[in-house]
Amino acid sequence: MLRFDVRACRWLQDGPSPANGGRQLVLDFDIVIVGGGAAGCAVARRLADAGEHSVLLLEAGTDLGGQVPPALRDGWNNPSGSDWTHDWGFESEPDGAGATSKLRRGRLLGGTSWLTRFGVRGVAADFDAWAARGNPGWRYEDVLPSFRRLETDAEFGDRPWHGDRGPLNINRYPELERSPIHAAALEALSALGFPSVEDHNAPDAVGAGPMPMSTKEGRRITSLDAYLPPDARPANLKIRTGSPVATVVIGGRRATGVRLVDGTEVGARWVVLSAGTYGSPSLLLRSGVGPAGHLRELGIDVLVDLPGVGENLADHPGTELDTGWRGDPPAGAPVLHTIATFRSSTQPRDRPPDLMFWVTDPTPGQPAFYLDPILLKPTSRGSVRLRSSDPEDKPRVTLPGLRESHDVERLAEAYLLGLELAIYPAVRTLANEPAPAPPGSHKELRAQVIAGSYSNPHVVGTCRMGPSPANGDVVDALGRVHGIEQLSVIDASVIPDAPSGFPHVITLMVAEHLSEKLARLL
Repeated sequence: MLRFDVRACRWLQDGPSPANGGRQLVLDFDIVIVGGGAAGCAVARRLADAGEHSVLLLEAGTDLGGQVPPALRDGWNNPSGSDWTHDWGFESEPDGAGATSKLRRGRLLGGTSWLTRFGVRGVAADFDAWAARGNPGWRYEDVLPSFRRLETDAEFGDRPWHGDRGPLNINRYPELERSPIHAAALEALSALGFPSVEDHNAPDAVGAGPMPMSTKEGRRITSLDAYLPPDARPANLKIRTGSPVATVVIGGRRATGVRLVDGTEVGARWVVLSAGTYGSPSLLLRSGVGPAGHLRELGIDVLVDLPGVGENLADHPGTELDTGWRGDPPAGAPVLHTIATFRSSTQPRDRPPDLMFWVTDPTPGQPAFYLDPILLKPTSRGSVRLRSSDPEDKPRVTLPGLRESHDVERLAEAYLLGLELAIYPAVRTLANEPAPAPPGSHKELRAQVIAGSYSNPHVVGTCRMGPSPANGDVVDALGRVHGIEQLSVIDASVIPDAPSGFPHVITLMVAEHLSEKLARLL
């Protein structure tokens, strides 16, 4: 058997290799991280830098290295079609109308950070609520150092709630001219009482202003760029791509390593799952950690009955509101964004904003001006389940949609406000098609909101952080899986509730925060 001695940096021959005898290849590391996406890259860097631990980062997909296609580097748009070939190929379960959705997730080093470019944190009350539900150490004042550590904010780096020397660039591009639709939208929003916001990452920012973007000079900055650039990787960190993981190896309620799909076993003193909102719960389920009934149905031995694994799937549902404006932007022009956050009539003033309008420059593929309402604090929840114990079977993902009437009502309230924005004179002066017609009744309004609804998707929550396994919590405030020693989850799946910001930068904060805590346990 071949065994890799990390400290000696060489292979030790204990018997025939797979090529010579079909035996498993066994690797031993202090820390194994499963998933080289947004969180995994950050966790790998911080844990490697924290000491002399040997760290292995396992990624199912490839490493683009220096061969990055222009569409992936473009910080103004998302790659699609033939420009996006590194996807897991997930698809949602049919909704009530029988429709399914493609669930784009990156299968490459850097993960889904190749698909995002937004850096909105949300407000302080989001994180205070995490602490209030039994997660000590997660108040805003606790996580602020982690936010500051991860960023270099181009406009506000000198302010006490921002960083000016972190690995991720945050820009709002005030020097670039916005298209007329932004001016019209901002004028309409101001007339309807929205305060102006210059920094949507200020602790209590609620109102209208530019979208913070995780880009630099129009180039997408991924988690891979920020934490693991090819020319600056720690010597004690090994990265193995093309290595999908089948299960966590667990003995006596303790994680002892992982087993790859190809049969390779990796021994570890600590295992960290950073496989994302769909991947981390799937790994736990295949490993015998999750709802006992579901596991037994699939013939998986139940090691820990943990009901919350794969539950609590939350995202940010929106609904379409077309103003009637049409026009093609210049080819290659920057695509800038304005967001306007606010509270519904049922949201207390001391809680985070639960609604948002999202204004974006039109693109050649969508030459229209939308004022889409987005629900930031939904109560609807979906789930992640396995189809079988086969690790190559894609999970069954049921999106939350608009299951709860309260969610429909709040989006309906925002839709009516959006209609007022759409008929504002500054908007109508630009529009070359009729304004959207108001629904004839509240029933029609609800039906229109549901018919035009979609997932953004900003999915979180399937390994929820909290103190009570019986009530659906999966990891504790240190990211450790309830009931299994030396096994952590560090990614968007531990986020307890949909934030009033976007998950990407919040996920990096979680990675920074939990990596620091884990380093003290090693």
